[in-house]
Amino acid sequence: MHMRIIKILIKNLYSESIIGAATGDSSTKELHVYDFDDTLVDTRTSDLRVRVYQILPDGRESLLDTLSSEQFATYPMPTSGQIKMDFSDFDRAPSTLGLKEKWQDFIESLRNPEIEVIILTARSADKPVEEFIRQKLDDPSIDASSLNVPHIEALGNSDPLKKSAYIKDIVVDRGFTVVRFWDDSEKNISAVRALASEFESAGMEVDIEAEEVAESYQRDLNFRDITRDFLYKLSGF
Repeated sequence: MHMRIIKILIKNLYSESIIGAATGDSSTKELHVYDFDDTLVDTRTSDLRVRVYQILPDGRESLLDTLSSEQFATYPMPTSGQIKMDFSDFDRAPSTLGLKEKWQDFIESLRNPEIEVIILTARSADKPVEEFIRQKLDDPSIDASSLNVPHIEALGNSDPLKKSAYIKDIVVDRGFTVVRFWDDSEKNISAVRALASEFESAGMEVDIEAEEVAESYQRDLNFRDITRDFLYKLSGF
């Protein structure tokens, strides 16, 4: 399925002027890229879930799994039958979402005028993320006047290569020499780390560090896998 890449302009959090998307000339050479769900915020304790369905031969949908974003990051996708994934819960970002420890690093990145900051998410819409960030940075305890404005890029796709391709393009276009990337998905981390050898082969000196944000709990993979296998047998696949 073709997934639409959405490039968004974000309004300045403290004025009505529009901040351009991350393109064009800039003296900034350091880029910090943060995932949103389960990197900056904790969706595990919320009601936001990805639902995975198997399409049965008669056209009915059979629910296989209900996953948090953190669980989905390492989900072993079924290899048989027709699968449908429902991400509709992630069309919103409730203000009650908890902040993860990496949030403070995000704030420190925004404080540094020499660093460009991007939130790079697999979500299909930037607006819920923008509104969440705006609300949190309105906190009186934060000196918002000293913060840069992050660019929010909603890829509408969970393929790890989409994130690495976006980062590759912006490094080539803007000439960043230092890239720091944070994500809760090991697959996304591996894809971005692989860029280092690509840039080296192209004769580009780019310092890339990609850090996986640790999971806060262990999933019961055995129970879930047993349940999925049982449903496969019932469906005749």
